[in-house]
Amino acid sequence: MLTPKTKTFMQRVLEGVSTTLAVMAGLSFFVGGVVVYATGKADRLLAELVGIGFTFLCVILAAIAKYKAEDLEWEAENQRALTNSATEAKSQSKHSH
Repeated sequence: MLTPKTKTFMQRVLEGVSTTLAVMAGLSFFVGGVVVYATGKADRLLAELVGIGFTFLCVILAAIAKYKAEDLEWEAENQRALTNSATEAKSQSKHSH
């Protein structure tokens, strides 16, 4: 189990990774095929397919990173809610006796 500080750090890292991958996907979509064609001396159609493939890969990885970041945030919120409700229950039981 991760500590809350580590979870917050991982959430921020995953959000950064997600944003970076989204930017890479956009750049790859617009210029990836041209770069592969110019540097690799590959067929133009093949180069465009490689650029589009890299775009899809980046989009999928960005979505996974974003999902995991949101999952960590949701988990932290639930943990805080459980802690708060347990604290309230203890204080109410002390006051009722």
